[in-house]
Amino acid sequence: MNKQEFLQLIVPLAQAEAKRRKDAGTGFVLPSVCIGQAALETGWGGSSLMTKANAFFGIKATTSWGGKVFSSKTQECYDNVNYTTITAAFRAYDTPADSVKDYYDLITGSARYAAAVNATDARTAITAIKEGGYATSPTYIANVMAVIDSNNLTQYDNVVTGNAEPQPAAGKSAEELADEIINGVWGSNPERRENITAKYGADAYRAAQAIVNERMG
Repeated sequence: MNKQEFLQLIVPLAQAEAKRRKDAGTGFVLPSVCIGQAALETGWGGSSLMTKANAFFGIKATTSWGGKVFSSKTQECYDNVNYTTITAAFRAYDTPADSVKDYYDLITGSARYAAAVNATDARTAITAIKEGGYATSPTYIANVMAVIDSNNLTQYDNVVTGNAEPQPAAGKSAEELADEIINGVWGSNPERRENITAKYGADAYRAAQAIVNERMG
């Protein structure tokens, strides 16, 4: 996966999740911060953490985590119970959409990250996330901001900071959306419907879902 492919995958997911949460009044994190962290944590989608487990954010799987687990040493456990003792275990997901949703759940649901929620400045948000204990690297804030600034990721924040509606990615068709739905990129309903509608509009969702229904019989 190259950088452009990575952005085409995660940008609409991050924008849709942020907008959905803002509209619902439950608190959001800037898409640029979400995307920047995912790019840094996974090397623009090149890490096995993402490709094998849809783990965009390197979130540790502590004893309170009841979902799937992925090992940084490529040892994994999908029965939710047994896994080999390793240096670090990470949360694993069925789809990229599940990974993005869990990231937003973690940041918006933890008191230690409260200062990042609804922040409209990327540096303020990532500073709060770092100081909340998300990462131990002393250069984490600078590293994430370098990714954000050098790739103009703040352009994707308009869905929560301005009045502009999210726009479809260039060349995205109903057929392409249908492929992504079938491949699990957008997760399951009702969140799949909400996220696609937030990013591409209700007509695009209906058209893509009609194709999926036809293909699946």
